[in-house]
Amino acid sequence: MKTIPYGWLLLAALCLNCTSDITKSPTEMTDFVPGKVYALRKPVYISDGTLMHLRDTEPMDSQGTLEPGTQIVVRTITKHWSPDMGTYIDVDAEVLTGARKGIMVDVSFMCTQGPFGYTKRDPEMLELVENIPR
Repeated sequence: MKTIPYGWLLLAALCLNCTSDITKSPTEMTDFVPGKVYALRKPVYISDGTLMHLRDTEPMDSQGTLEPGTQIVVRTITKHWSPDMGTYIDVDAEVLTGARKGIMVDVSFMCTQGPFGYTKRDPEMLELVENIPR
């Protein structure tokens, strides 16, 4: 009978828990607050469901743009771990206003990535909105 080394079992166990939903308690990994509304301060484009900084012109692979003032609400925050990238956070939000209203986007690429995957909102790109649109 052949036995499996404990190292392989540990690696398999870790890979089963590579993604976890931290929406209910995200404060250790991000300053985004689920359910809060944020407004874009600069134009962005959408690439594969991810918001990206719009430098000069919209790239050919863009799926559209969002203008300054567009409001989004954070819906889910997910923590990921992979051997090649380490820990990283996805912050998924729903677009509340504008032509793309209702779509889900990942805002993580517009953020500052800190040690151990901490994802901090870039205040030059997103500001917290006090008055939620009705």
